[in-house]
Amino acid sequence: MIAAGGPNLLIFDPRSTRAVPGSNTPVRDPFPGNIMPASAINPVGRNVLSIYPTPNSTGRVNGLFDNFTSVPNRTVTDNVYTGRFDHVVSSKDNIFFRYTYNNYNLQAPQGQANCCLPTPAEAAARFTLGPFVAGLQDTLLTTQGAAFNWTRILKPNLLHEFRAGFARTNPLTTQQDIGINAATSLGIRNINLNRQSSGIPNINIADITGISGGPGFLPVNPLQTHYQLDSAWNWTVGKHTLKFGWHIVRRDAQPFVNEAVRGVMNFNRAFTSNPASPATSGFGPATLLTGFMNSGNRAGLFEPFYLRIWENSLYFQDDIKLSRRLTLNLGVRHEAFLPETEKYDRLPNFDLGTLKVIYAGQNGVSRTAGKQTNWKNFGPRIGLAYDLSGSGKTIIRGGYSLVYFPDPVTANGQIGLNIPTFFTQSLVFADFPIGMQGVATIDNPFPLPQAVQPRTTAELNALNPSPRINGHSFLNRTPYMQTWTANLQRQLTGSLMVEIDYAGSTGMNLAQAYNPNEVQPGPGALAPRRLLQPLNNVNNIFFVEYRSRSSFHSMQLKATKRYENGLQFLAAYTWGKSLDYTGSVGSGGGASGGPQTVTCLDCNRGPSGFDVRHRAVFSYVYDLPFGKGKKMDAGNKVVNKVIGGWQMSGITTLTTGRPFTPGLAAGVNNGAPSWPNRLACSGKLDNPTADRWFDPGCFAAPPAFTYGNVGRGILYSPGNVNFDTSFVKNNRFGAGERFNVQFRFEAYNLFNTPYFGFPNASIGSPTAGRITSTVGENRSLQLALKFEF
Repeated sequence: MIAAGGPNLLIFDPRSTRAVPGSNTPVRDPFPGNIMPASAINPVGRNVLSIYPTPNSTGRVNGLFDNFTSVPNRTVTDNVYTGRFDHVVSSKDNIFFRYTYNNYNLQAPQGQANCCLPTPAEAAARFTLGPFVAGLQDTLLTTQGAAFNWTRILKPNLLHEFRAGFARTNPLTTQQDIGINAATSLGIRNINLNRQSSGIPNINIADITGISGGPGFLPVNPLQTHYQLDSAWNWTVGKHTLKFGWHIVRRDAQPFVNEAVRGVMNFNRAFTSNPASPATSGFGPATLLTGFMNSGNRAGLFEPFYLRIWENSLYFQDDIKLSRRLTLNLGVRHEAFLPETEKYDRLPNFDLGTLKVIYAGQNGVSRTAGKQTNWKNFGPRIGLAYDLSGSGKTIIRGGYSLVYFPDPVTANGQIGLNIPTFFTQSLVFADFPIGMQGVATIDNPFPLPQAVQPRTTAELNALNPSPRINGHSFLNRTPYMQTWTANLQRQLTGSLMVEIDYAGSTGMNLAQAYNPNEVQPGPGALAPRRLLQPLNNVNNIFFVEYRSRSSFHSMQLKATKRYENGLQFLAAYTWGKSLDYTGSVGSGGGASGGPQTVTCLDCNRGPSGFDVRHRAVFSYVYDLPFGKGKKMDAGNKVVNKVIGGWQMSGITTLTTGRPFTPGLAAGVNNGAPSWPNRLACSGKLDNPTADRWFDPGCFAAPPAFTYGNVGRGILYSPGNVNFDTSFVKNNRFGAGERFNVQFRFEAYNLFNTPYFGFPNASIGSPTAGRITSTVGENRSLQLALKFEF
């Protein structure tokens, strides 16, 4: 095999790695002539590389990148059934009942992993594979919902409302090659153990698109059922309008989610690079051909578990009409979010103080696995509205609130996804191991999973391969947000109103997940460099504490025109800035991500992953002034029928981009987190293009075994300009024009403006700074004809 990068990209033999006396940097021998001999090629690695389709386009960078185009179909079937019953029991009592059933089926390109590479005919002839080697995902979603409402007038000034609700969601999402033992066919053992682990594993290969049968966490079936009761009172006494009541929710969840039940295998440049210059040598496909895996993980459920969660709220609010011009709102709300319990007490947790796994209902551990309940969550709120002129044309509003809310962790961070009901296998190898003994290979990457239940720190540390441990802080602080607003509203004409607002907020006690056993930079093996040395064999501990913070400040402008002379519109503009310390545990934090190292969690305050500095939206509806009775009446019945009845509407959206953090194609910290250094220039370009969105030359790898100085979220992706427009023609006829034939033409993304994704931010990659994907829909046109009577 010849390295595709040519003479400037040398590949080295990992089996030749050896130590140099007196030096922390080992040495390796390059493959003679930069060619891998047959004896160095793993046959399973060769099988995997052989199932890639042949390039079908010219590509970029010597034809090596963006050289294959695939446009798979996206199929959606959606059926919704709704029924409602209303009944007036008496002059004081009204009830209604509603039931909804929805069945939704989606076959679509996956959005969470590599996609989409169809299986070549020659690969299908040699191996048992699905239609894609980097494929689709199928989703079947069934939802049900019911609501009951009883409203009773107790007195002319006293109203009570009772509400009961039920909702169930049952989503089943599977990899597109479920039921096909593709890994076994390729020669990868101990992967396709049952139906849920069938298909191709996720194989990530540096420098080329990885392969997979679908996102690694599939299949999933997170069934949830929610029950809700509300009692609300409304009592008017003089100048006071009192609102008070209670709210109870019970959530039953069966979080049947996997993390990587088919396994994830990573092949980067490290094993075929020169230890003295890793950033300019090595090649991902060459590492795959050696068969040696740089890192990998596998995780999945042995059996489902069943959670029960309670939420309780009490509230009181007094709206006081102090005068004709001044209204004051005062209120308080108490929230209690109880920690989850499991139907059969199968909840483990990690005790960061004792470095042990504890188990609910055993050895004095509570049913909540040590998590506490906070009963002091009182949230005040205050608001006011003042008529500045007394005419109702200029209004000043302001408000403050403190709101508590549950902040769920990501699906695979739940403590129920823990040993012994959940297995995790994590393998991480140093970049330059002396000899390759003990390094896993692609033909047999993971041992068979087994249920284990360690009781001591030593037992946990002795597990091989190391499991991933989930832990939640016992304090279980409740996240809360403080918000404040100031608003000036002015009516300019009878139909036009403008507003200017300031809105700000801070988030406290937000969920922050980190690995307290992170590897520190340095030479040699990984175990001696872990932060928790009694657990130096445990690669990954996913620990959640409610300690993060966020802030948001914005100026908002809005103009609203009510319908007049055939026109109505809403124009809004927001200039804002959102900062936090880490990405949301539920969303991953966008492309700005989390901090570089857990040794300084507060060092990486930066833009939130969803931060958009400027956003403008203009929506409108305009009845064109043509036809009978309009400003431009042709005076001819036939002509008026042709030119009349037209309406144009649309939504125009303009936004700036979202932040991202530059990374490194080849780390310098020997298995520890590694970010680049930012040099004298900023990296921003005056006239960026999709081919060169930022300047990679403004970033470089730091010296070996040191953290980079680049900030979190320092660069922004492209923004978006989108026009959604529709034209409607109404053709009314019959007595009193009671009938109408309506023609509709709708265009989404009318000008087919591409909404570019993030650029390749991996410094050292040949395509660093280049954008190769879009995240918005292409132009979509649709026609409709409707008969109304």
